[in-house]
Amino acid sequence: MVDLLHNHLSKHLNVKYDGIAKNCLGIEFNQTDSKITMTQSNYIKELLERYNMLKCNTVSTPMALGTKLCPATTPDDKLPYRELIGSLNYLAVCTRPDIAYSISKLS
Repeated sequence: MVDLLHNHLSKHLNVKYDGIAKNCLGIEFNQTDSKITMTQSNYIKELLERYNMLKCNTVSTPMALGTKLCPATTPDDKLPYRELIGSLNYLAVCTRPDIAYSISKLS
């Protein structure tokens, strides 16, 4: 599959192939005979560490229906919050489109 992509891109671009990519821009790649998967599990773990959420509970859905959100009460709360929203948005764009709606509500 990778060879097919490389051959196609080489027709249009100057492409150097050094073997199968394992990581690019924080995205981990895993290739089998039938598929290529992309994950950002290391990036997610870094976010959990940065925002002291390693012990948080997991849920099966990104946001429960009917969740009511409150605005931040002080300006100091906004900078780390904005950083977190930006980091989560990067996840949504790259590998987790399922969390995009929740992030839009949080932002």
